[in-house]
Amino acid sequence: MEAFLVASRKGTKPVYRTRLMLVGQDRVGKTSLKRSLTGRRHDAKEVSTDGIDTADICKITSKDSKPWKVYAATNEDDQETKTSSDVPSAEDEFARAIAHNIVQELWNKRLRKKNDENTQMSSQVINKQPNQNQNQTKEGKEESKISTMEESFTGQADARNKTKLVMNDITEQVKEAVGQELVDRVLTMVSEMLKKLESGQEVIEVSKTEQQEIMMSIWDFAGQSVYYTTHQVFLTTRAIYIIVFNLTHDLNSQAIVQVRRGEGHSNIEWKKSELTNIDFINFWINSIHTHTAESGASAPYDNNDPYNTTSLSPSVFLVGTHRASLSDDKETQWKIVKEKFKVIAESFRDKVYRGHFVGQFYAVENNIDDEEDEQVKLLRKHIVSIASKERYMGEHMPVSWLQFEQQVAEMIARGINFIPIDQGKDICSRFGIEEDLHSMLHFYHDLGVIIYYGQSGAVDESLRNTIILKPQWLIDVFKGVITTKDIDGQWERFAEAWHRLDKEGILEDSLINHMWCTIIAQKPTLIGLMSKFDLLCERIKPKTLKSTDKWEKSYFVPSRLKDSVDPNDVYEPSNKDIVFYITFGGFLPGQF
Repeated sequence: MEAFLVASRKGTKPVYRTRLMLVGQDRVGKTSLKRSLTGRRHDAKEVSTDGIDTADICKITSKDSKPWKVYAATNEDDQETKTSSDVPSAEDEFARAIAHNIVQELWNKRLRKKNDENTQMSSQVINKQPNQNQNQTKEGKEESKISTMEESFTGQADARNKTKLVMNDITEQVKEAVGQELVDRVLTMVSEMLKKLESGQEVIEVSKTEQQEIMMSIWDFAGQSVYYTTHQVFLTTRAIYIIVFNLTHDLNSQAIVQVRRGEGHSNIEWKKSELTNIDFINFWINSIHTHTAESGASAPYDNNDPYNTTSLSPSVFLVGTHRASLSDDKETQWKIVKEKFKVIAESFRDKVYRGHFVGQFYAVENNIDDEEDEQVKLLRKHIVSIASKERYMGEHMPVSWLQFEQQVAEMIARGINFIPIDQGKDICSRFGIEEDLHSMLHFYHDLGVIIYYGQSGAVDESLRNTIILKPQWLIDVFKGVITTKDIDGQWERFAEAWHRLDKEGILEDSLINHMWCTIIAQKPTLIGLMSKFDLLCERIKPKTLKSTDKWEKSYFVPSRLKDSVDPNDVYEPSNKDIVFYITFGGFLPGQF
């Protein structure tokens, strides 16, 4: 019994998961596109996304072109499609993987025993005298045939009895491997799988249905420019991206961007950006390329898929929205669409990041009530095709990692959003995955399950020692710094500090303590993380400051800086400075 227990705990299972990232300017229809892909009605009153919305999880399959069903949604408005019971939890996946491994070990053992018996019987037949079979009478042959039938039925009965004996024999060992909570579930699965095997059904290998079902998390990124600097924290190669833009916007005109929005979407302010609308499309693909690019196509070349022309990973789709608003005449609509996509394609022609794009652009209309837009159907089908062929799809992960994932889910349910690395080690030691700890953490980071930047090169010790269990929690923390507060509604004590943040982009340390009062213990980690990604920059105390002058520790918030900031406020020049220049190859990250 020890052999299959070791196999069950040390086994692996294939992983079919990915993320769909929706990026683009504010108010271009990213959330509406998400609703169209998931079969939800268009909402003309849809408010802009704040930060990133990570609520939706879908199960997609290449066999079905219907709208994706949302199996998890935290927004009350989206409960119409929530069917979380159909989504296997980490605990369910772990139980089934353990059962598979146990059955495989037991079945292989049974086959080895049967082969040994057959070998022994063959040896006995060879040693028999030649005339024994020849002298067998007709009656003897009939008796032999009946005897064989009886043995067959007896064998089936014996197999069923053996299964019962095996189940009784392994109960304690299974309890030791998976714990009291899961033992009944695992034993039930083992019994069902053995019965299927005895009836000739295949259960060990991954079925075609399972291979074609992919769990996809949809991340809807806010389009306001103040959030752009935060997005880099969450970009990953293990995802598919859609850059969304509004077809009715003049590509070469200066983009109208939102520069200020209070809580509750109040006090919205707009201005003309220095970038044109086509510049923003290039900005997004450049940002994806800078933060996630890997050489080699996301999926192998397929002669049957002429629209998959990617040479870089990750894959990127370009989708234009509001097609019907271009013209009442459909022929004119498509003429304008082709002209716009031609201009965009030309802007990519000499760029290194053009290799991310799939070979087909899409022009959709989300505001259709009576029927689904054909372009949305084609886009959905193409996304599934690309996702199913991603090189990371079906990669094997240790079964024991699922126990850690289940622990993460349980801690989040109890309101725990982060843990120290030592606590993570203690959890993993119970499941025998201490040696693979960092590999496991980076794997789940890429999947978007957790946030962990504790690689060996991490400068900040607090980053190395913290595991953020809930990405949405971190996003909400960032929003507290990025989103403008309604100053009139703030406490008098911090009114001046809020005003300074709003007008000058300077965040005082005392205001941070106020905003993060409930998570103050994590302040070093959060400051370290925001500094790592240039979301905050600590102000240097001026050398000219007198000892009697008041000075409070504070930070620049790049996304909140105004154009009028005096360069000397950021750094005070001296004659000892060494000047050097950095070129960004045509791409300057947001807020620089």
